[in-house]
Amino acid sequence: MSLWITVYCPEAIEDVTPESLMSLKDNDFWTLAEDYNVAEELVSPALKRLSIEKSSDGFQLNYREAGERQLQIRCWTSPERVTEEVCEAKALVGDSTPVISEKLSKATSVIGIELGSSQIDDMGIVFAYEVARWFGTHK
Repeated sequence: MSLWITVYCPEAIEDVTPESLMSLKDNDFWTLAEDYNVAEELVSPALKRLSIEKSSDGFQLNYREAGERQLQIRCWTSPERVTEEVCEAKALVGDSTPVISEKLSKATSVIGIELGSSQIDDMGIVFAYEVARWFGTHK
């Protein structure tokens, strides 16, 4: 089963590259791991393997051994796909929060960060939220 963290971006993301995303490596992942209750011994191996590469629909953040599930970062920019994602989010929100619906309507790109259930207990969850935060502040 996949779990998703979704970011609705009002700004274009066409300029995002694996190199620009790698600015994440400057974060204090030791403290972040502690905040997410990730075991301390998982931090160093994940940071040693940390790399980001382009994929067919976004990026792949590698932090586990080769052959294991890595973090998938889906980047949707086509107007049709963005509209579909925004409509799904608005349906979940409903009419109770018009401010959120208004902000969702401004999305030009949608980022879907896909995690497997095992990634909630390792550095995957930490990297996923940091990627979401990075896209949330990208201009």
